[in-house]
Order: sequence, then structure tokens, then C-alpha cells
Amino acid sequence: MDESRQMFAQLLAEGLYKIKLREDKPLTLIQDQLGYAIGRDTGGSALTHWRRGNIPASHTDLENLAREMVRRGNLERSWVEQLFAQTEYPAETICAALFPDGETTAVPPQTIHPLPGKDYRQLIGRDPLLKQISDILAALDPPHMVSIDGQGGIGKTALSLDAAHRCQQRGLFASVIWLSVTRPSGPLLQADTSFTLETILDAIGAQSEGEAFADVSLAEKKQLAQAYLARHRVLLVLDNLETAVQPQDEILAQLQPLLGQSKVLATSRHRFRHDTYAIHLTGLENDGAAHFIQQYGQGNGFHHIQMATDGEVDEIIWATGGSPLAMQLVVSQSRHLPLPVVLKNLRAVTPLSQINNEGEYVKFYKFVFHHSWALLNNESKNLLVTMAQFDTANGAPFEAIQHISELEFGILVSCLEILWDSSLLEVRPIAGISQIRYYLHPLTQNFVLSDIVNVL
Repeated sequence: MDESRQMFAQLLAEGLYKIKLREDKPLTLIQDQLGYAIGRDTGGSALTHWRRGNIPASHTDLENLAREMVRRGNLERSWVEQLFAQTEYPAETICAALFPDGETTAVPPQTIHPLPGKDYRQLIGRDPLLKQISDILAALDPPHMVSIDGQGGIGKTALSLDAAHRCQQRGLFASVIWLSVTRPSGPLLQADTSFTLETILDAIGAQSEGEAFADVSLAEKKQLAQAYLARHRVLLVLDNLETAVQPQDEILAQLQPLLGQSKVLATSRHRFRHDTYAIHLTGLENDGAAHFIQQYGQGNGFHHIQMATDGEVDEIIWATGGSPLAMQLVVSQSRHLPLPVVLKNLRAVTPLSQINNEGEYVKFYKFVFHHSWALLNNESKNLLVTMAQFDTANGAPFEAIQHISELEFGILVSCLEILWDSSLLEVRPIAGISQIRYYLHPLTQNFVLSDIVNVL
């Protein structure tokens, strides 16, 4: 490798690691996000290729890459100039755009809390929901709050991110403020003890063109935010709201009177009781799930996924309940293990050796269920285990659950409410609204029947 290519690879690596330090994300995820952000269908594979000293063949690719990396890594002008100096492309145009008036650091973006980059190429199987959400957010009339709930890994963040991007591209809002409540903490999700209504008000203050909210009371912040939102139409996206220290419905109830013509898009693993346009997100269905499996496999270099038979794809969809995160796990594991072995591990993570060693399946189930499971009382946990005895496809009516669980009527109703609120229980009408059946998602059934629940 000649000296220029070697230096290019070194500078690119330095920039990536600065982003990693700022965002505390895996390097592979950052590379995927950058790849998709600059329009590369294969995600991070382009970054991997360039990190080997292969300089992009397109000037546009290089400029877009530099723009994204400067934005996310707060990289300086000297880094951009050195990077371009190793190529045949001029740096003047991109530097003029990123560092006007000769500044050495980039001008902050218009939105103080910008939308995160996508770590996927295309949102699959959600087109009707995406249009529905986008139309509600676009309208000046109520509802002013849209909520998306569902179990972990079901695709709430991806759906809200695509909806927010669509609104941004259409110029529907003066600004879009994205606040993700959850902080990375391994496979488990811990409550963000700093996130309250005041956090949101401070974010609005930071966006409010110099109308600082510092050193004023909460009541004054509400007044300032209300005045700002009366003049500027803003979209507030509150992601993973279940991990806020303040109850999610309390946050929305206090925020609603301040909105004016602004809108809120909130996601949570727990259902919202506040008056929102509520969407309960479930797994991808047949065609969408099959498309997702093929796209994820191809996009991550597992080209043999195209050899999967219709029966094998159906098995994956059935075992995962169409959960995008679970399908990613199965496809990734199928690169080096036979599909029956992968699905057996997914359905029965019981050996203590697997649990103690924190394998991929254990990490997956902890990520999806630990937070909600930890909040349940003992009666609700026991009822969930009882529910796991029923077939996930058919579920059971209220009377059958009452008979098997032997719980008193009032306690049973209370437990069903708790499990429903936590997105751990699904309902399906039988005829009208007088008869419904309760059932578990396949992954929920796997979890409660595994030994993982005994070590949480």
C-alpha cells in the first residue's frame, strides 16, 4: 500500500473512533449507519473497503462521508483537509460548506438534537403504518400525540425514525428534536434517572434560537416552551420513554398543553394510558418478514440466505413472531449453524452454561424482556408462566385462564391489566367485543419457559 492510501485509511479510522467515543456504539453499527446515510445499499461494507486504503471512486461519496463524520464526530477542518489531501479530489467545496468563514470546527446543525443515522437500508413491511403516522403528524388538527408501543426489538425506533425523516424531508416542521431516553448499558436497559419533562423543555430551550431556559424555574420553562411552540411548529420524538424516571403518561400529560401546533411521536415498550393516537406494533407478517430476512442476510454478506426454501423462511417467521431483532439473530446465527439448531436455541435457552456465559440468545432475551419482567409483581409473573402453557397461535379465553390459574376474579383482572400494559400479553377479538382471547408472542413464551427468568 502506498503512503497516501495508508494515510487515508489511518485518518478514516481515527474519525470513526472519535464517533465511537462520542456515541458509545459498536464500530460495526457506526459503519453501517454511515454507509446507509450516504446511500450505500450494502451499509458498512463500503467503509470496511475504504478502511483498507481503497479511496472512494466517487467524489460525491467522499464528500457525503466527510459531512456525516464531521457532524457525528465533531471533527475539525484539518482532518477533512488531510483526508482529501490523500486523494485526487479537492477539499475546498466541502470545507466551505462545513466550515464557513474559515472556521476550524463545523457549524452546529440546525437541529440541536438531530435525527440519528439509520442502521438499515429500507424499512420493510410498515408502509401502511408509516403513511398513517406521517399523515397524522402532517395535519394541523388533533391528535397532537402519536404513540408506538410494543415489545423490545419489534421495530418501534425504526418506524418512528422513518416517520420523522419523512416529515423532515417534506418540510412539515421548523425543526425535529429527537430525544432517546435509553442509555446503552449492555444487554439490559436501565432507567435514565435524568430524564423528565424538564429534560424535554431544556431540549426545546436549546433549539429556541437563543431563548435560553437556563437558571429559571420549571414553571417558567413551561411558559417559555409554550411561547416558542406557539411560534414554531416542532416535532418532538421521544424514543424508549418507558425507561424515563418520570412516568411516561405523566410526561405526556404535562407536555400536551404546551404544544400548540407542534406534535409528539413517542415510543415505549409499555402501552400508553394518556390520550394519544396509539399504535401497538407487532411482528412483520409473511411477505414483509420474508423480504426482511433476505435483505438483512444479503446486506450483511450472508449471500447463501437466498438459498433458503419457503419452508425454512416460514419456520424463521413462525419462531420469531416476525420480530425484526429476533430475525436478525436467527439469520446471523445461521451463517455458521444449521437452522434447526438455531431455532432450537431460540426456543429453549435453558442450560445454565448458556445463561452464565451470556451467549447471544441470552443477551437477546435479556434485552427484550428484562426491563418489563423486573417491574412485574409475583402474581403477574406466575400468570405469565401459566399463559405460556397455551398454544401461542390460539391463546385462551378469560374463563380458561381463570380456571387454570385459580386466581380470584379481581386479582386476575389486575394481573391481565399489568401484563397488557407491559406489552407482554396480546389480545384478539373472537366475536364483537364480548369475547376475546389472550395469547403470548412466541418469544415471550420462550422467555418465560426458560431458565433465564430465574437469574434476573
